[in-house]
Amino acid sequence: MVNTEVRVYSTVGQETEVASCGTITEYNPGDATTLEGRTFTLNCNGEVGDMLYLTDLDYGTSHGHNIAEVEIYRFKSDRLTITRSESSNYQNANSPDKAYDRDYNTFYNVKDGKMDGNFLKLYLPQTNIIGKIIIVSESDKHFTELMVNTEARVYSTVVGQETEVASCGTITENIPGDAYTLEGRTFTLNCNGEVGDMLYLTDLDYGSSFGHGISEVEIYRQETLAIQSSSAKSWYKDDVTFEDTRYSPDKAHDGDYTTTYNVKDGEAVGNFLKLLLSGTHMIGSVKLTHKDHKDRTLGTEVMVYSNQGGETKVATCGEIISVSPIWDDNFELEASSVRDLRFESPTVYRVDGGSDTVDNGNNQHQNLYNNICISNTNFCMLIGQKFSNV
Repeated sequence: MVNTEVRVYSTVGQETEVASCGTITEYNPGDATTLEGRTFTLNCNGEVGDMLYLTDLDYGTSHGHNIAEVEIYRFKSDRLTITRSESSNYQNANSPDKAYDRDYNTFYNVKDGKMDGNFLKLYLPQTNIIGKIIIVSESDKHFTELMVNTEARVYSTVVGQETEVASCGTITENIPGDAYTLEGRTFTLNCNGEVGDMLYLTDLDYGSSFGHGISEVEIYRQETLAIQSSSAKSWYKDDVTFEDTRYSPDKAHDGDYTTTYNVKDGEAVGNFLKLLLSGTHMIGSVKLTHKDHKDRTLGTEVMVYSNQGGETKVATCGEIISVSPIWDDNFELEASSVRDLRFESPTVYRVDGGSDTVDNGNNQHQNLYNNICISNTNFCMLIGQKFSNV
């Protein structure tokens, strides 16, 4: 197996090599009669393709490699791959591809005196839920100062034209650290789960003679989905202060673990909490955190709904919660055990939705949904209420 090389290819149109994943350079020191002792690992680091190419580079030998199994895994990093770029201009050899070559010693520069309407477009291979953006400038305080007033925007190109989705904000101040260190020249903006397939950067100092110099741009997938709005059948009102919003549905997704949404006392039958997402997504997992009264969350079920043309139940996220967490306050809704019918109102403390890539390339994922309904299904079951009517 030594000197076996692995490469990623694309077969769109014709077989084209994308990148090498490396070569096996040494023997596995383990027991070759065991699975562990005859297993080798290479990393393709998120290269995008649809064919894997293996070759034994020992062309002059009489015997080639003997492969029992090849396993290919989806790239797990939250850092998204940039496949191509465009810019309005660039200085000398400091071309736009230098802004994402994973080399902190190279950089892209706006051309001196050509600031008006400058842009750097970074294209992703598919539509993604974009979270934080890390921008690393050239090393020197002069270059970190030039990063101020750089704006990042998310664009979508899926309809055949470039359409702005949202701004991720603007760098408003310089970093106080040592500009010759990586930490002292790293800036962060957050796109907060906006969905798109292109990042657009521009230095807004159009009247200046010198524009920013960018060593590296890192785009990361959003870890949690943005909840746009919520509604519920009812919620508990504070009898002391008469506050109608103290326990309202929005408290289940306000990012504050000291606030809570509570079902109204005595109105558990047919209760629901609807959380509308900011777009259509593939939903991975859902995490619920309660405040107190752990048993009140038992009997809660999470369902995925589509509201395109009316609210329609699509799927249930695992079974009904039936076991209280032992070590913490979180319920991970990917698996649970038997149903436990309880006549108690669930208290939802916070909800975090998992995220995944939205693939619009060939309409491969048409069953994408944008509504989560959390309900105590025991009562709905007892009265025969249909969830499609919730």
